[in-house]
Amino acid sequence: MRQHDLAQRGEQLRRRRLAQRKEQLRRRRLTQEVEQMRRRLTQEAEQMRRRLTQEAEQMRRRLTQEAEQMRRRLTQEAEQMRRRLTQEAEQMRQRLTQEAEQLQRRLTQEAGQMQRRLTREAEQMQRRLTQEAEQMQRRLTQEAEQMQRRRLALEAEQLRRRLALEAEQLR
Repeated sequence: MRQHDLAQRGEQLRRRRLAQRKEQLRRRRLTQEVEQMRRRLTQEAEQMRRRLTQEAEQMRRRLTQEAEQMRRRLTQEAEQMRRRLTQEAEQMRQRLTQEAEQLQRRLTQEAGQMQRRLTREAEQMQRRLTQEAEQMQRRLTQEAEQMQRRRLALEAEQLRRRLALEAEQLR
């Protein structure tokens, strides 16, 4: 009978350890998934920022090149139109520069907004996963406490029976 009890306890302990190992692996996997997702979101936001910055820079260069080419072309035109065309070219260059600056500011703002949105989403996901992990921890703690109470009750019952048997034998 005692060997059977020891075998049962050993089996219960083995099952408990196995369940604990599974839970540890699950938690580790969840943590890794959260970390991978955070890294991926950060990388995607960084790639988006770089791409938008490159596009803005290319557009600024293109607009600047176009303005410079227009200035050269206008300079080569007839002498009688030179003053008027020079004024128009200067006005156009200023406008294009302003537009390029405005576009660059807008793209920079959009990249910042995208970065903030992605960061917010990552933080929300992190909070949600943290809450789920906490709920899982509470549930596991409750289950462990229940198992502990059942085990103690079983051991107490077994001890009571053994003591009753020994008391009976002593009579």
